[in-house]
Amino acid sequence: MNRRYSDILLEEAELFKKETLVGAFRKAQQYAPDKIAFFSEYNTYTFQDLERMSNQLARAIAMIGIRPGDFVAVMSGRSVETLVGILGAWKAGCAYVFLDRDYPEKRNLECMKECGARLILTPQFIDDAIENMDSDEFEDRSTRESVAVVVYTSGTTSRPKGVLLTHRNILASISNFHELDIHSDDIYCCFANLMFVASVYDLSLCLCIGCTLTLMPKELRKSVLGIAEYYIKNKITVTFLPPHMAKKYQAYDAGTPLRVLICGSEPARNLEKHSYRIAHVYASSEACAIVSHYWIEGEQSSYPIGKPVSTIRSYIVDEEGYPVSDGETGELWISGPQITQGYLDEPVATAKHFCKNPFTVEPGYERIYKTGDLMSQDADGNLICHGRADGMVKVRGFRIELSAVETTILKYPGIEEVKCEVYKDHGGENILFGYYSSKSEISHAELRKFMGQSIPYYMIPTGLIRVEHFKRNVNGKIILHQFEIPAEIDDHKKCALLYY
Repeated sequence: MNRRYSDILLEEAELFKKETLVGAFRKAQQYAPDKIAFFSEYNTYTFQDLERMSNQLARAIAMIGIRPGDFVAVMSGRSVETLVGILGAWKAGCAYVFLDRDYPEKRNLECMKECGARLILTPQFIDDAIENMDSDEFEDRSTRESVAVVVYTSGTTSRPKGVLLTHRNILASISNFHELDIHSDDIYCCFANLMFVASVYDLSLCLCIGCTLTLMPKELRKSVLGIAEYYIKNKITVTFLPPHMAKKYQAYDAGTPLRVLICGSEPARNLEKHSYRIAHVYASSEACAIVSHYWIEGEQSSYPIGKPVSTIRSYIVDEEGYPVSDGETGELWISGPQITQGYLDEPVATAKHFCKNPFTVEPGYERIYKTGDLMSQDADGNLICHGRADGMVKVRGFRIELSAVETTILKYPGIEEVKCEVYKDHGGENILFGYYSSKSEISHAELRKFMGQSIPYYMIPTGLIRVEHFKRNVNGKIILHQFEIPAEIDDHKKCALLYY
């Protein structure tokens, strides 16, 4: 074969607008049946292997009475069985929900109950199907509007909501692969937890454009040195890392085979320019993963989130829903075929965040998702994130955006991460605290003087507290409101004396 399959897809872009995920996978499989589709430390599997095994599993699913439109749970870890489970579920016309054994059993049971999953695909069930079922082609029972997966929002501040992603949504999302400089010759390492939308993007992308996929072993996901060694050993060319891991990785990346490092889930800070390209992405479960990206060219205390991918239309609006003037800040609304159906059994939340697009009648862009994120746009058309619309608080009678304070503190030399919290004293007055991590002690007097050069006095935290590290959820995001109210909060004067 003289041509990469991904190059052919660029000429036949309509495939993403016509096929289901099964159909797109089968096109890639037919083009290069003997190409390695997946490898682990134990074995390798070709695209033909995955086609055969998922046919067998789909038959087993259908044989026990599971119908198109039903949900099945996949509980087979970071293994080839999970890929087979997902493909088999799709071929049977089903949607899947991934369950992580490391998650609380109660939460897994709640997820199953919420989506009405009628079957758990365990390694034993999948292996039995592979051993006993016929491997002839199984007719694809899914449609483009079939729900393919339910993923749960990260739940940093509240109970996670299940987001319904269709085949159409996922295919629209991965159709932008070339904008992130990804092609079918790449060896792609999925770092993300398989419960979240980043993994849906990674797995679907590789299955449908013909990349070779591997899943970062569970035991290495928290070891930066282990990650670096894994990339070199397995010649990984594309991967995703959350910003805090990406920054640490750069101390160990000598000899890296990476071409592209995708970085997102929270704002990236101070990433150095290296031999590989670094894409700072803004993503959303409700928009089926990547919404925009920006190519990082060197160290900065903050970066834009770039321009929307081709399948997304963006609008920055004021509180009344009208477009803001150039350069002004407002809430980001987005539309396009990536916008999902909404939330599982959450009609009120769905109606709140999803609505008819008031700006266009263009087919495919009929619906809006209100992100709740504050954005502005620079002269080059790049989106700049200013935090959450619900992150506004009133301190000393002034309305402030916590992320603006955090961004200022992050610019101080030596500070690595920051979170700001607001507490009420007994008098009902809001008191602003700034928590930060650093390798060495920081002079708070110097830090306050530094902050005072760029933000007004009322935005400078009353309390500054150094912590060893920030707690994170399973998706790698900093858990909001993770700190206890300081004991001194009940005495404003004492608090000011201790921390100011």
